[in-house]
Amino acid sequence: MNIDKDKKLFLTVFEYFISSRDIEREKAEEILKEVGGEQMPSLAQRLVEEGIQQGIQQGMQQGIQQGMQKGIQQGLQQGMQKAIIDAIELKFGTVPAKIRDKITNIYDSDKLEEIHRVILLSNNIDEINLFFNF
Repeated sequence: MNIDKDKKLFLTVFEYFISSRDIEREKAEEILKEVGGEQMPSLAQRLVEEGIQQGIQQGMQQGIQQGMQKGIQQGLQQGMQKAIIDAIELKFGTVPAKIRDKITNIYDSDKLEEIHRVILLSNNIDEINLFFNF
């Protein structure tokens, strides 16, 4: 008999029972006390605390992963914005402030890719101004 496995199973069932019936913690302890005597509330208390700790750890892990993904996405977008500005600068000499401002306020990767293609195919800065409706 694996106590940790049994404990996790009981904890899972207990958490499901509480959450599926929208039962307050105190009410769950009261139910367990009625059914299982005086030892059950302390067991329930420990299991609830372990469940809370597991929930906190899972939440933190999820938050870290989401933060990393968002950071990577922002880094890619900023890199694309810089590559577009660099391409205009290399191809046409200077980047007008209104175009620079427009590019740095676009966060959609597909739109940034489209702008990059337009720049590569443009023959002059006026064509880029037309693309941005300036």
